[in-house]
Amino acid sequence: MRPGDCVEPDSLEKWTQHPWIRWTGKLGLDGALAGLGWVLAMGIEWGTWPKLFSLSAWVAFASAVSVAFRLPWQHYRVSDFRGMIRIGGAALALALGGLSGVIYAQDPTVRQVVAMGVLFTVVFWVALRAGFRASHEGVYPWSAQRRMASDGRRTLIVGAGRAGVMVAQELRLHAELGST
Repeated sequence: MRPGDCVEPDSLEKWTQHPWIRWTGKLGLDGALAGLGWVLAMGIEWGTWPKLFSLSAWVAFASAVSVAFRLPWQHYRVSDFRGMIRIGGAALALALGGLSGVIYAQDPTVRQVVAMGVLFTVVFWVALRAGFRASHEGVYPWSAQRRMASDGRRTLIVGAGRAGVMVAQELRLHAELGST
C-alpha cells in the first residue's frame, strides 16, 4: 500500500476490531478519565490547574493500575459484578499506592488531592462502564436496542423456569431477532 491510497472499508473495520486496538482505546479512555479526575481534584482543593508532571504521573499510575487489574480487557457492554469487584480492587490499589507516595508530605492537602483524585477516577471508570451497559440493555430512550425492540413481535415463554428467564433476557438484548 502506497501513501495516499484509499483504505478499503472492510480492512479498516477489521483493523479497528483487532483486540489490541480495542484494548489500547480502552486504556486510553481509562487514562483520560484518570486525568480528568486529577484535574478536578486539583481544581477543587487548590483552585489551580495541575502541573504537567503531576498530571502525567497520575495518568501513568492509574493506567498501570488499570492494566494490573485487567480493566481494559472488560467488555463494557456486559460489565457485571465481577467487573465492579475488579474496579474496587483497582480503587484500593490507587488509594494505597497514591497515599503511600505522599505519606510524608508536609502539606496535608496533598493527601486530600490524592484521595479526591482516587475518588473521581473510580467514579468516572464506573460511570463509563455503567453507561455502556445501560445503553446496551436499552435503558435510555434513545438507545438503538430500545427502538428496535418496540418494532418486534410479542413473545410468550411458558414453563421454562430459569432457562426461560435467560431466553427472555437474550431476546430483550438482541432485538434483531424480532421478538420482544
